[in-house]
Amino acid sequence: MVPAHPSAAENAAAANLAARAGYATTGLTPPVVVTAAEDPGSGPRIWVGRDAVPASVAGELAPFELAADEGGVFAIGGNLAVIGNNDGGLMAAADAYAARAPYQWRAGGEKLGAIADAVREAVPEAKVELAGVTYLHGKAGIHRAFLSGSGITTEALNKALASTHLAAVHGLCLLYTSRCV
Repeated sequence: MVPAHPSAAENAAAANLAARAGYATTGLTPPVVVTAAEDPGSGPRIWVGRDAVPASVAGELAPFELAADEGGVFAIGGNLAVIGNNDGGLMAAADAYAARAPYQWRAGGEKLGAIADAVREAVPEAKVELAGVTYLHGKAGIHRAFLSGSGITTEALNKALASTHLAAVHGLCLLYTSRCV
């Protein structure tokens, strides 16, 4: 879903994501990309651009501060939001995620789920979930992976980041804290 008046970057990002969904899914009933004004109100969503995210869940994006040319894919409200600091960041996130999910970076390589698994391996008693990943325009790999949970220390984040399972991940951040490694 795109905002009511999508920019060219939001339309391109949505088209890339829709193409991936259509390619990987059979029996898909168009329309795949709809504006917020046309939302039928049922089914899972991929919101493309901050303005496409409904006000009822938009506050869940607050912890994800993005740098210039950084974009991300975040689990919010039981759906996905693809946002960017600018058009370059939005396109970086949409293109990388559409081309690579469920893998971190290389098809056939480590899956996105391995990010939370690496933290659990570092601290078995920790409760941890992957909340989102960001990509930087012009840079290979996942720029940052955002995690939510409890019992996660900076040492655990460092240990997980050093894991061979996270070779494509450049940084880990724990939501609602200032911990990023």
